[in-house]
Amino acid sequence: MSRHALALAIVLALSLTELGCGGCPDPQFSGHSSTSWTQSGLVVRWEATPGDDIPDAYYAKAWVKPAPGTTVKSVKITGPRELTIEVDDVDRLRQGHSPFVFQLSYPDQRGYVPCGHPGMNDGFSTQLTVAVLPDSPTPTATFGELKVSRGACAMGIPGEGGDGDATLMAIALVGATLRLRRRPTQPMADWCRQRS
Repeated sequence: MSRHALALAIVLALSLTELGCGGCPDPQFSGHSSTSWTQSGLVVRWEATPGDDIPDAYYAKAWVKPAPGTTVKSVKITGPRELTIEVDDVDRLRQGHSPFVFQLSYPDQRGYVPCGHPGMNDGFSTQLTVAVLPDSPTPTATFGELKVSRGACAMGIPGEGGDGDATLMAIALVGATLRLRRRPTQPMADWCRQRS
């Protein structure tokens, strides 16, 4: 293979994988949290972590879903750092309840802060636990560990809602040009799990 073909393949791969100007900051969830009762349930709010450069608009784009075993009437993001939980019987809830557990998922940070990283979109998730204790007038809210999925192993896996087509095409072009191949029997999801 000529040096020109190799150079062209590398330039094409780098342009398609959107190399940026440096790493992006991860979302942070160590700020103070508070809860308050409403007529139909609870509102959980948390403050920005000092030094967090990601704007409020990013935090408002979260997806939320109850973890298995958590039953609520509804749960939704109602502000940048605000979650509203509705239940069928608030008075019963105030007497104490097993913890509510929710999964919060966040998109890639590119487009919200001036940063970049190679490859496909990153994804972030954390668990929020809301405990309603019978001897406490105010429920408590705590965040779990931040889980990070980088690039192809995040939302860019084909068929899982990502925008990984450009990167996969670049990898295929470089692989074909260099005569490199990954074993065709190994699906992308298995490949990602081995590297996480």
